[in-house]
Amino acid sequence: MLPILYSFRRCPYAMRARIVLASYGVDYILREVDLKNKPAELVECSPKSTVPVLLMNGAVIDESFDVLLKVAGQGFNSVLQEFVVSLSETFIKNLNYYKYPSRYDDFKDVEHYKSLLKIKLDELSELLVKVEFDKTDIAQIAIYPFVRQLRNVDEGWFFSIVSQNLLLWMSFWDDFLLQKDVMAKHPVWSSDNVGVVIRFN
Repeated sequence: MLPILYSFRRCPYAMRARIVLASYGVDYILREVDLKNKPAELVECSPKSTVPVLLMNGAVIDESFDVLLKVAGQGFNSVLQEFVVSLSETFIKNLNYYKYPSRYDDFKDVEHYKSLLKIKLDELSELLVKVEFDKTDIAQIAIYPFVRQLRNVDEGWFFSIVSQNLLLWMSFWDDFLLQKDVMAKHPVWSSDNVGVVIRFN
């Protein structure tokens, strides 16, 4: 049976899973879920009930990093590894403050978070000079969805502060997603069907 992926289209963690499956040409069954009305099957296979959850070769993989490692069968690019490790504590944390200010009692001001995010984007740009743009590099796959999310908050600001090299890297991944139709919209899955079969071969 094909691997099964429980996903939510707007979730950048789930996007990692969809990208790596496309990057490695792994056919799978997509089950798009409503996170406000989680299906019993998702809860049963992964009690934490977050996405992505990948059922593959008898294993339940419910961390996006682990999904990347499982599908790729290899570790992270050493040049980008430290940046990937710092994503949650720095980039993603500040991105959440910037994107969802009303959620945080200790929110400071927009410019504060923009400044911190620009520092990380500049760091990423310098690192990307040292690597090839590679659709099979799981470090790049781990990073891209969150830079994409940041770009979508305020494209005018984003394009005004990032380097040409970073824009070229974003275009590389944007084009890949379009080519493979990675972010196609699908209806919310219900248990009366298997799911949507996604094929690359």
